[in-house]
Amino acid sequence: MDKELIIYGGDLKIPPCERNFSQYVLDKMRENSNKIAQIDPVNKITQTFGEMRLNSIRCALKMKQDGLKRGDMIIICGRNHLDLVAPLLGAMYLGVTINPLHPDYSRNEILRMIKLTEPKIIFCDQESTNLMTELITEAKLQSKIVTFETDFKAYLKPHKSTEEDNFGTEIVDVNNDILYIVCTSGTTGPIKGVTITHSAFYIAVQTLGVGTVSDSDTQLLYYSPLSWISALMLINTTIWEGVSRMVCEYEPKRNLEIILEYNISWLFVTPIKAIEMVNHPLFKQNVSKISKNLKYFWFGGSPSTEKHVKEYHQIFPNTFIYNGYGSTETIGIQALFMRNKHESMLKRKIMSPGQPISGLYWKIIDLETGKAVGRNTEGEFCVKGPTLTKGYYKDPEATSMAIDQEGWYHTGDIVTVDDENCLFVVGRSKDIFKYKGWQVSPSELEEVLRTHPAVQAACVMGKPHETDGELPLAFIVKKESAKNITEDEIIEFVDSQVADCQKLRGGVIFLDALPVTPTGKIRKLILKQLLK
Repeated sequence: MDKELIIYGGDLKIPPCERNFSQYVLDKMRENSNKIAQIDPVNKITQTFGEMRLNSIRCALKMKQDGLKRGDMIIICGRNHLDLVAPLLGAMYLGVTINPLHPDYSRNEILRMIKLTEPKIIFCDQESTNLMTELITEAKLQSKIVTFETDFKAYLKPHKSTEEDNFGTEIVDVNNDILYIVCTSGTTGPIKGVTITHSAFYIAVQTLGVGTVSDSDTQLLYYSPLSWISALMLINTTIWEGVSRMVCEYEPKRNLEIILEYNISWLFVTPIKAIEMVNHPLFKQNVSKISKNLKYFWFGGSPSTEKHVKEYHQIFPNTFIYNGYGSTETIGIQALFMRNKHESMLKRKIMSPGQPISGLYWKIIDLETGKAVGRNTEGEFCVKGPTLTKGYYKDPEATSMAIDQEGWYHTGDIVTVDDENCLFVVGRSKDIFKYKGWQVSPSELEEVLRTHPAVQAACVMGKPHETDGELPLAFIVKKESAKNITEDEIIEFVDSQVADCQKLRGGVIFLDALPVTPTGKIRKLILKQLLK
């Protein structure tokens, strides 16, 4: 293949991963034992790296007593709080794979992951305990459930000082053992588990830390749940760099109060939260102070409009503003601009997430022919490199659909790359869309709709929304025997069965028939035109 059609981020300048990834962070916590690791700004609780290290070791020792060993699985399902990190790190030490979930996932999504991973232990918040109990029974498993608000105290009790002082991590195969299974809808179909190895994660953390997190002189503030790759990256990167982070759930006014009280200089939020922040009365009253302190402003997880990005550049003239783009399959970001290197380029290209990260290869292919088209031509974005997943857990079919035989991950995004190797995202070629940063799979919603006795045929897609990304909307053909069914009845039927992000906020449009091709495939472009 013509090398001019392949864009390379350059060689990695880091030593190879030679041990369990968690041994690196265990050592880093010892080095920075007196520094503040995490802060709960709501309850005014702080925890040092030394305290976090000891808690995670104690948790690991207790899990080992429970019989947990290398190759086993655990699930952690909770909202943002200080206790989440102890079982996360503790399991990593033992060579155990972690599947982080979120309480707002739908029942079917959580059940699917429980059946796939067969966890030995499920750590969860009180709100999820009853559901987890019900689901492990349905899955015919004997998983132990540990509730953070009650049972988890036993996992932080002291062990023999010799066990704690001499603790070391389990030996693993860094290139093949799975560190995390992170959920994503990927490019097609229902929820899937992206596998992430120790070596791949090690490379991703070091790549992100240099000149980004390591350059921060204050606490990091972000609201990504543990189930998002950005949270796993930021937890481990802040440990690696000895930087503290805020840990709490998002609330608009409180977000600004935290920024002001702690002089936040590094902030990462989704586009919807960014818009909400700059339009809040408290922000407008304190814009000069916030702008003066904010050194880094990252946003990502769903597309941003050029109008809003321009507004951020005007509000924060001295802030490094990064319009993030990436995927779980490549452990987060695939493109990057660096402070003190790319400021002038970023000012010229505010809608670009940057140039290829070291070690990554980019390729743009024609959607019809699959051939590489090179720079300045729209096509599907393909990526490969050392941080790429080995595939979706126990789903070879989905893996082969996303990663081709040459090792290229097909993102499903339509992009262009300019002569300076800067990426620009144009749109999506696949059906998955995002509501407030949460991925929504149309096929899952269509499956629910088809169980309604009045629905003959259904097609779900995203209805563009200025701030929320895309709202789930259903096109429906009624059965002859159910012509009186209403939009509200359909919405109520679906919303009662799905996660919050999947609710039909875009509404329902009834059609006499869905437009189809001669081969029977739905003509979605025609349906999209009906939304305009």
